Amino acid sequence: MGGVGKTTLARLLYDEKQVKDHFELKAWVCGSDEFDSFDISKVIFQYVSEENKKFEDLNLLKCESYEDWETLVGPFHACAPGSKIVITTRKDQLLKKLGCDHLNQLQSLSRDNAMSLFALHALGVNNFDSHLSLKPHAEGIVKKCKGLPLALIAIGRLLRTKKIQRRVLEKCVK
Repeated sequence: MGGVGKTTLARLLYDEKQVKDHFELKAWVCGSDEFDSFDISKVIFQYVSEENKKFEDLNLLKCESYEDWETLVGPFHACAPGSKIVITTRKDQLLKKLGCDHLNQLQSLSRDNAMSLFALHALGVNNFDSHLSLKPHAEGIVKKCKGLPLALIAIGRLLRTKKIQRRVLEKCVK
C-alpha cells in the first residue's frame, strides 16, 4: 500500500548511527516500476566504488574491473555473514519472486496517531483540543486518508495556511 511509510522507515534505518557503524559498505538504491537491473547495478557500483563513471551497458560495467565487480556482487552471491538487504515495495509478488519468504507488512496508523500526526502538520500541535471546531472536520479527513501518514502529512501541510483552512471549512460546512 502506498503512503504507509515503508521507504521512510527504511531510510531511518539506513541512516541510523548503529547501522552506519556496523556496516562497512552501504548503498541506497531506488528502483522504479520499470525494473532495470543495469540501472540498479550501476547505482550500487557507484556507491561501493565511490566513482561516478558512465556505462553504456552491463557488460561494460562488469568488465571495468573484475575485482570491483566481485566486490560488488560477491555479498549477493555468497551472502557475506551479516549482510542485509532491505527492500520496500507495494508489490508482494516481486518479493516472492526474489525468494523473500518473510514479509513484514506495515499497517496504517491508528485513529489517535493519525489525528495527532494530522494536527501536528496542519496546526503545529499534537491534538485538536484547542481547536475543537476543527476536530470533526479533521476526523473526516483522517477517515478518508485511511491512516496513511503520507496523505495526512501532505493534506496537513496544505491546510497550514489560513486561506486554505477557511476554504476547506466552508466546503465541509456546506
